[in-house]
Amino acid sequence: MNSLQIEYFLALTKYLNFTDTAKALYVSQPAISKQIAALEKEIGFTLFFRSNRNVSLTPAGMIYLKTFKQINELYSEAQEQAQAIYSEQNSKIRLGCVEGMELSSLLSKVFTSFSTQFPSIQYHLERHTPQDLVSALYNGDLDVAITLEPFIEDKPDLSRIFFMKAKHMLFVSVNNPIIQKDNFSITDLKDETFISLAPDIMPSADKSIANFWEKNGFYPKKMHYVPNVESLMLSAEVGLGVAFGDTLLRLCSSSLLRNFELNTSHNIYLVWKKNTTNLLIPSLAKLVVEFSKAMSVVASPDSAAETTG
Repeated sequence: MNSLQIEYFLALTKYLNFTDTAKALYVSQPAISKQIAALEKEIGFTLFFRSNRNVSLTPAGMIYLKTFKQINELYSEAQEQAQAIYSEQNSKIRLGCVEGMELSSLLSKVFTSFSTQFPSIQYHLERHTPQDLVSALYNGDLDVAITLEPFIEDKPDLSRIFFMKAKHMLFVSVNNPIIQKDNFSITDLKDETFISLAPDIMPSADKSIANFWEKNGFYPKKMHYVPNVESLMLSAEVGLGVAFGDTLLRLCSSSLLRNFELNTSHNIYLVWKKNTTNLLIPSLAKLVVEFSKAMSVVASPDSAAETTG
């Protein structure tokens, strides 16, 4: 069975005459007869009652008419979608990520690779809080986002693909005399001011910090909450306190800080709406993950960073 046989079958059910069908399709009548006969032989049923002038559908023909119409519709729909991807290349991809994430090298390689197949795609990048990223997806302002797992756990209408595991970190100014001590340990920071995102901005961060206190047996005497990631990074770099973050923060490469990797972590995902009309998004998401693995963009700081329990 092939698409030509289905085409001839559907045309013959419309005209109910071999001669008229042949004229409509600009082929010879024997060509129509040959293909219909081959189709009937393959499926094992007679599809048409034949008379000297006209034809009519047999009961089996009526069943196959419904099926072949569905096949034809699905085929046409698939072609339209493929055409939309490969011909209508003047579309755009709007990707968002969490503020402070260091993803420039990865995304540069991803977009370069993707553009070899879709050279006319326009890329738009935005940074937002995790809550705002999810809202932007639902509002249609973003096509895909790289965000934290806690903010998508109760969102069954979002598709997701695992991106990476990011370990939690402490960032301490290189000028802080405490870290210059011999046999320095994390508990030596107990009197320092600890900087974190406000609980209403990042509830998962507050939970991670509480776990950290419990595991290390001390609680901060001073906590300073900031409204966004940029405020957290700036406060850490100028030495206003010890900042909590993770291995994706741009702070990991700051020469003004020493980084201490903790023994807790969280998951990062790529997410998009399941009913997205941008058919390129799932392919782009998979490419991002593949490049991440290839580049060994793992959740760990550079070789100069330290690890603590």
